[in-house]
Amino acid sequence: MSRKSSVFGQFRATRNNGGNPNVPDWLKEEYLSAIGSLAEKGISELPHVHDPETCRSILSVVALDRGLRTHARLLVSYSEDELLQMDLCEAK
Repeated sequence: MSRKSSVFGQFRATRNNGGNPNVPDWLKEEYLSAIGSLAEKGISELPHVHDPETCRSILSVVALDRGLRTHARLLVSYSEDELLQMDLCEAK
């Protein structure tokens, strides 16, 4: 699951960058269903996952399933240390 979520999360979160096309209408229902299935599988595996990278990958797919694309992109693009350096994770 971890490799699949990582690759899928990266692909989906950055899909429209660089002029990539939207998902065709004829494929959209199955595409969104696949995201939902992958998110459900990730949620069921999350309690047993202990490494941060795998957790972030699973959470990115869950974020995508919930329509939180910006959050998904942050999860797959930056490590926790990088986010802390940006001061996004700590309240002042």
